[in-house]
Amino acid sequence: MIFGSGIVSTPQDFGNQGHLPSHPELLDWLAKYFVSHDWDLKRLLKTMLLSGFYRQSSLNEVAQAVDGENVLLTRYPKNRLSAEMTRDQVLVHSGLLVDQIGGRSVKPYLPPGVWTGASGGSYKRDNGDKLYRRSLYTYWRRTFPPPNMMIFDTPQRSVCTVQRRNSLTPLQALVLMNDKQYAKGYKIFAQRLVKTYGDDIDARFVACFRMATSRMPEDAELKILINLYKQQLEIYKADPDQTKQALAVGDTQVDATVAMAQVAASAAVVGVVMNIDEAIYKY
Repeated sequence: MIFGSGIVSTPQDFGNQGHLPSHPELLDWLAKYFVSHDWDLKRLLKTMLLSGFYRQSSLNEVAQAVDGENVLLTRYPKNRLSAEMTRDQVLVHSGLLVDQIGGRSVKPYLPPGVWTGASGGSYKRDNGDKLYRRSLYTYWRRTFPPPNMMIFDTPQRSVCTVQRRNSLTPLQALVLMNDKQYAKGYKIFAQRLVKTYGDDIDARFVACFRMATSRMPEDAELKILINLYKQQLEIYKADPDQTKQALAVGDTQVDATVAMAQVAASAAVVGVVMNIDEAIYKY
């Protein structure tokens, strides 16, 4: 979960056909550390996240050439966020995420008719805060996960899956750009940026880029985002009906006191930023 691969690269097979640990001493140390601190999983994860290995960059061409499989831990192993993390980070940035712990499963947005036909039954979507609970609480059938998670490699639960596959497909970009949950998150995120930074467009999109990627944008990148914003702003200013339609996605409404055209144009930029590799990958 943290590094994209384990000290034993075949966690689905610890038998004779599996691989040996790449760093047996490290594995022993982590196991002893875990047990000696009362099986505190949060503490174990924190230790990993604060390690020098985790804080390395994945962009190390020399290490890539010498240690292609990263067996020597010469760089951070770039890996994509899980389906649940990808959705949750949009909710976090927008301020919509409900951080309540525990409770019943919830039914957020799904495309209409996904449970009809072979899968049978019907899907009655929840409302209010239930739409924005962590993906951990999203209801699904054992053999039919939510489609927007399946596209990000969430497996079915008909059998145990120890290690998920990790793919990058055009369908993932379609979900990030068009799924109702994401589209609503972008608009509320954009509203948050407009309210916080007002007419300071540079500060608005520097903040957006930094929150999504954990780094400052380069001048050329920021210029592209600002040019896109200005183009979109002209379109939305010229067509108020299109602006209302763009902001009407989902149940949570945009604050009417904020300049609607600015929010709609900013949402377009947010959607682009949240689609770049650095927003959905850990480098």
